Amino acid sequence: MKTYPQGAFIAVHGVGIPAPGEIVEELSRLYPDKSYSRSDVVINGTAFARLVPDDERAPHIIEVNWSDIERPQRSVLGAAEWVVALSFALTRAKFEWTKVRLLVSTWNRLFFESVLLWILFPVLLGFANANLSRYALLSADLVVIGLAAITLFINRGTTRMAQVAGTVALGVLVLLTLLLAFRPEVLRYLNPIAVRAYGLAQMFAGVLIFLTAINVAWLALRGELTVHTALARLAFSYLPLVLLSALGSIVWAVFLNLFLRLPHSTDLYNAWQKMFLAHLGYDLKITEWAMAAATAGIGFFAIAALVSYLLAAPARQGITAHRAIYLALIVMPMMLAVPGAAIVATLHFGGLRPGSGEENVWQVYTVSAMRIVPWLLTAVTPITTLLDVLSDVVFYITDRKLRFSSFDACNRRFSLLFEHAQSRYAWVRVVAHSQGSVIAHTTIAHVAVTVPTSLTTIGSPLGTLYGKYLDWVVTPRKGWRNLYRSGDYIGGPVDVPGVNEDIGPGGHTNYWSDVRLLPWLNRPDS
Repeated sequence: MKTYPQGAFIAVHGVGIPAPGEIVEELSRLYPDKSYSRSDVVINGTAFARLVPDDERAPHIIEVNWSDIERPQRSVLGAAEWVVALSFALTRAKFEWTKVRLLVSTWNRLFFESVLLWILFPVLLGFANANLSRYALLSADLVVIGLAAITLFINRGTTRMAQVAGTVALGVLVLLTLLLAFRPEVLRYLNPIAVRAYGLAQMFAGVLIFLTAINVAWLALRGELTVHTALARLAFSYLPLVLLSALGSIVWAVFLNLFLRLPHSTDLYNAWQKMFLAHLGYDLKITEWAMAAATAGIGFFAIAALVSYLLAAPARQGITAHRAIYLALIVMPMMLAVPGAAIVATLHFGGLRPGSGEENVWQVYTVSAMRIVPWLLTAVTPITTLLDVLSDVVFYITDRKLRFSSFDACNRRFSLLFEHAQSRYAWVRVVAHSQGSVIAHTTIAHVAVTVPTSLTTIGSPLGTLYGKYLDWVVTPRKGWRNLYRSGDYIGGPVDVPGVNEDIGPGGHTNYWSDVRLLPWLNRPDS
């Protein structure tokens, strides 16, 4: 076993998908007087990029890259998979490190996995059979069954409940398709039942969120949750519905727009539309457009927050951003309460009031799908980085049994290299950015430290997100320095005395090439 007399830097990246070796290359540029050569380390089949200096007294630089750990692909299908996976992760976040449990969280999870993911497909199947014939109908049936199969595939490695519900839903769709092919008269019963179930599902989802809000408020009044943690718990309840609602409106818009380009009977379409609006149970236009306006409004709020951040003085940018996150958690449930109120105000299920039947379903869902426009405008802004970090947080804290949980995989990878470095080098200095700082801080607390070790976190959300909103326990440790920039919209100080250092203006990215890190990386006591 070869050992080295010098120490080693272990670099752990955060947000983004850096290529293997990219981070150590950036970090090495802080030492232009030294020459490095690439000599990767392979430990139990896992490769770690390593740079070895020509100067035998200088430390090696080794990288923990976790960007390959179970992430949806960057494609249309990948975006849909990301929405479903993130919704799943939100509902399955159990906050195991706290003693506070929500009474309705189990119902939220069961309803999401067994109903919400699948309730749209029978409605789409009924729509196709009510309006199309022959080859067009066959194509539409195959598309609906294919969408259900893709959803089931996305849910692989999740929970038994979701997989059983998905398998049953897919089987029912196939059986209904065959039944309608031989007994088309059954459609007159199937469509009203499917639409009414769809409407009831939307209503029940709203009821669950309302009950969650009551539960969270009660715990906050009792002092078991702070205002910040209460707002976060509530967000974990309503965000899955927001995400699935947006995805559903897009599916509806695409499906209806494709249908209108196929040969069809206007009379049949109008008959189906009248049936749909009569059995849905609430006013489609008012509710759907209220939901679209709320979602778009949140997007415009994010854009306004970005402008406020950019206009703020450099020393105040970080504070401005963190306040915007807090305000967003207050504004979002207030905006999303509007479509919930719209359902109640326009309820006509059970004969309380008749449905108007005047809405154009195609127009309603096409306009509703436009809710994503403000979010597309943020695709090239720091808001994208913030959303990436927030999704990394959710995937890290969710149920570890889920396929897309990153907790065990990330911690295991860091631990593998950390233990290897302790057995080969005289000392170890861990430098971790953003989500990487959470991985490093959490793992080091649970492994034996056998050589002099220090931890330098940069742009860390340990205090600003994990501690403040998730009640994550952030413990002190010897040799820890927490560096952040005054304009960092994600990272910031932690609630541990004597570890925080504001290194000046700047955002959340490009820490690895920031020369202001050097004095802290080269400190003898670190």
